[in-house]
Amino acid sequence: MKLFTLVSGLVLLSLSLSLSAQPVSRNFDVGQSGSYVIPAGYTATITVQAWGGGGGGEGSSGNAKGGGGGGGYTTNTYTDVPAGSYAIVVGAGGAPGVAGGSSSYTFPGGIITAGGGAAGISGNAAGGTISPGAGTGSKAGGKGGSAHNNNGGGGGGGSETTPTDGGAGTTLTGGAPNGGKGGTQSGPSIGTIGLNGINYGGGGGGNSKSGSTSGSGAPGRVEVMVVSVLPVELLSFTGKSTAGAVLLTWETATELNNEKFIIERSADGRAFAAIGEERGVGTTQEKQSYHFADKTPERGLNYYRLQQLDYDGQFEYSKVEALIFDQQISVVMYPSPTTGLLNIRSQGDGPALVQVFGMNGQLLQQQSFATANSLEIDLSQLPNGVYLVAVQTGGQRHQERVMKF
Repeated sequence: MKLFTLVSGLVLLSLSLSLSAQPVSRNFDVGQSGSYVIPAGYTATITVQAWGGGGGGEGSSGNAKGGGGGGGYTTNTYTDVPAGSYAIVVGAGGAPGVAGGSSSYTFPGGIITAGGGAAGISGNAAGGTISPGAGTGSKAGGKGGSAHNNNGGGGGGGSETTPTDGGAGTTLTGGAPNGGKGGTQSGPSIGTIGLNGINYGGGGGGNSKSGSTSGSGAPGRVEVMVVSVLPVELLSFTGKSTAGAVLLTWETATELNNEKFIIERSADGRAFAAIGEERGVGTTQEKQSYHFADKTPERGLNYYRLQQLDYDGQFEYSKVEALIFDQQISVVMYPSPTTGLLNIRSQGDGPALVQVFGMNGQLLQQQSFATANSLEIDLSQLPNGVYLVAVQTGGQRHQERVMKF
């Protein structure tokens, strides 16, 4: 199990506690343009491939025809793609005289396009281009072959391997791989019509002089392959100072092979030591809640973190929670949230020290007072955010989180 996105803060907002089925690999063919969905609660690492549609062979009547261009090919790998719906477009293969359609996918970073091949022309029809941002291994499609000596040109190749241009009419083959053969006027392999492009992205071959039909381009395709799935699991991790102990609580949305949590504490935020552990539930897609009481905290500032350990020995750390241990004196702080001035009312009547800490434990501000029963501290110079405000009086400490906006 990986402790990925941690939603931290005072209040855990309304989050979905149930997860849909995890994302899976999927192929999109012509007519299936739409969206690839990563369900809420998951991130995924994926590899995406796209083929543009092959162009159809030349469509005019009369002499031998040229072959269509092959579709372009793109591939990209994306890590930690968040939950969401991502647009997929699949280009159709071109009929004779029609260019192939472009295929595309839109994931974080923008839209990536594998262009369709051009329709066959008397010269070499262009292969489909690829857009900026296409990953390593992406390639433009091969050109369609031109007609020659009454023989039709072969269709351009379009594939993840190195595509070649379609053969001119002196050959029987289309561009490798997937380009359709051009029609031949004579010879042992005579065939007057141009053949269709093959598989994904192949250009259609042109017909020979006596042939009546050029080949159509092969359709495009988009393939999404899931490399790994990482549930968003740790919803919250917080601590609270109580009488004689620090109570730590955390919640998970899902768990995968989770053997246990090891609770660690530090006095300086750098050197941590284990102080206890809680057993995990193994694998579940249901929300789990955990509690641990540190009955021997240090007076003052304490740092806590979780080490999550899998059955196979892999582990991951949570973010660090910092808080001040006190002995519960009666203190009221208001207003919270505040735009600047914070009022503090206490039962104490002796001298008091008020300290303001960032959530990382850094002391940001402090002020001494002659009496503790009615205090006021100005937070207006601090950036908006959440702070730990500690009041020390009569040998005791009390701390609360205060939001400044």
